[in-house]
Amino acid sequence: MTLIIDADCMERFLPLHAAGAKPLRDHGVMLAGLSQLRTAYEVGRQDPGFHLLLFCLGGTGWIQTSDGRRRLDAGDLLAVPARVAARYGLFDRAWDIVWFHLADSGPWRALRGDQPWLRRAGEASGLRLASEALLTEARSDEARSRRMAALHAELIVHHLEREVAGLDDPRTLDMRRQLMELWDLVSREPGTHWSVAALAARMHCSPPTLHRLCARYDGVRPMAMVHRLRMERAAGLLVQTDDPLKRIAEMVGYNGPFAFSAAFKRWCGMSPQEYRSRTR
Repeated sequence: MTLIIDADCMERFLPLHAAGAKPLRDHGVMLAGLSQLRTAYEVGRQDPGFHLLLFCLGGTGWIQTSDGRRRLDAGDLLAVPARVAARYGLFDRAWDIVWFHLADSGPWRALRGDQPWLRRAGEASGLRLASEALLTEARSDEARSRRMAALHAELIVHHLEREVAGLDDPRTLDMRRQLMELWDLVSREPGTHWSVAALAARMHCSPPTLHRLCARYDGVRPMAMVHRLRMERAAGLLVQTDDPLKRIAEMVGYNGPFAFSAAFKRWCGMSPQEYRSRTR
């Protein structure tokens, strides 16, 4: 095994031992982390006992393949199947990545193959945000941090499963792309009066078809996804702004602060005021 890690590199490993990280352990995540790589970094393995998924967040890296050395840019996904030799590293002066070692079981068996492969990632941003949030909650002694950590761990699993699920089927990839575009729109416009009919119209399909697509590709009902995206947007607004609850409620599609506060507390286990004070 080759392992070169310069002192300028910073690696933060997800706390898989923590109680809140149980969803990751249960789903075969063996090791994972966020890495800011600087100056020198190289890893080479001959017979890894796990699948590697490496998401490029910024900067540039490289992967050595039978066809030569290929560059890895921001937005790329590198997958190295279990038992496949591979060597990869820092291309220039900086490379930021989020990476996962996955057991050769369950949905990760779809990663089996005889050589590394590279394609554009669909879940890199979501994985970075969820991983950062998990690290933050795992460091906290606050009573609700375990529940918050578990929510972020579940979200990481969801992002990974969604990335892996449509690897080889072009129709599946296209449908996932359309759903991602729909959810991106909802995330940008959470205050819109979204309904199943309105969402289905955006997808150019019937409401029953949208229900089937969401169940198959996202594992949730359409309005459950809308609710989650609204709460995630609200959580960001609570941390990043000083807007009153009434204003935030309106921005994420609620008629008043009381209904919004009740929904937010059901979602994360604490009131908006508590969340704001804890995360600042």
